[in-house]
Amino acid sequence: MNTKYCGQNPVLGAMAHARLLTKQRILLADDDHTFVHLAEVALAAITGRLDTANDGAKAMGLLLEREYDAAILDLSMPLTDGFRLLAFIRSTRHLRDLPVVVVTSRSDKYAGEEVARLGADLMLIKPIVWREFPRYVSDAIRGRAAAKIAS
Repeated sequence: MNTKYCGQNPVLGAMAHARLLTKQRILLADDDHTFVHLAEVALAAITGRLDTANDGAKAMGLLLEREYDAAILDLSMPLTDGFRLLAFIRSTRHLRDLPVVVVTSRSDKYAGEEVARLGADLMLIKPIVWREFPRYVSDAIRGRAAAKIAS
């Protein structure tokens, strides 16, 4: 798992990864309405479909009902937090290979270690540099797909 502090990475631009995400269906689980809106805007031009859940329990239900190409989740959500949601994804047979990007304001050592132990593909620390966000998501999808092909 990679942890990225978004403000410290070079800007490569979202459009370089547009082809990868064009047909992708992504689940975004976060209870911060402002963050959800900004993520929708950042990913709108390059995703096939972005579904949202404002709590971990709703996200679990959507993951069981629909097929996704990636999940983006926050750690601090009501009902079921991001740690439990990530554990659920990795322990559910048809979801365990789903690329997962954790986006959180938590930068403490415990959060990073637990997210890595649970198997996230990437952990981004808020605040997000929105023009880079689509690239991070597409890199996680591409990395998971490459690992699946190699195994």
